[in-house]
Order: sequence, then structure tokens, then C-alpha cells
Amino acid sequence: MNSSPLSRPSFLAGFILGLKGYVRVPATLQRYGLWHYLLAPALVSLVLSFAILAVVILTATGLSWLVDRLVDVSIGWLDELINWMVGILMAFVMPRTVSSASRAKSGASTISTMRL
Repeated sequence: MNSSPLSRPSFLAGFILGLKGYVRVPATLQRYGLWHYLLAPALVSLVLSFAILAVVILTATGLSWLVDRLVDVSIGWLDELINWMVGILMAFVMPRTVSSASRAKSGASTISTMRL
């Protein structure tokens, strides 16, 4: 089935057609009573996002407190800068750690899930 490029719709026409499909989704969900299939995953995702954010903030706060007790910095702005750096580092490290742990629990190896 070889169609010529002239017989196919343009990119913009296909893009607009796709956007019109998204506009029709709420009416379809309401007509068939499928709202809970949209709202339940969104609610679970929202709750888990806030939980992970809370864990990252609490871990960063606890680690900042620990670093603050171990390293005595008499310059106030430098002490605050170290606390911010530890917090930002934890914000980057914690989600990676959580995803690595969930991948290890599922039995998937890192090499087999990596896309090159």
C-alpha cells in the first residue's frame, strides 16, 4: 500500500484533526459514564506525586540538618548555601533512587530497559 505524498493530508491538517479528537473526549466520557476511569488514575498520580515530594523535602531537610551539625560554618550565607546545595542534590538523587529501586523490585535489569 504505497500512497503518494500528495494524497496524504498535511502535517498541520493531521495535527488539527488530532486536537479535535481531544476536544471530543469529555463529551464521550460523560455520555458513557467513564469519568471515574479518568479521575481515579489522576487522583492516584496526584497523591503519589505529593507523597514523593514530601519524602524528598523531609529527606533533604534531615540531611541538611545533619550536614549542618557535622560541618561548622561560621559564615551565615555559606551555611545557607550548603543547605540549599544539599537540598537540591537530594531533589535530583531521590527520584532516581526511587525509580532504580522500583525497577530492581520488578526484576528488570538496567541494561535491558535502557534505550540506546
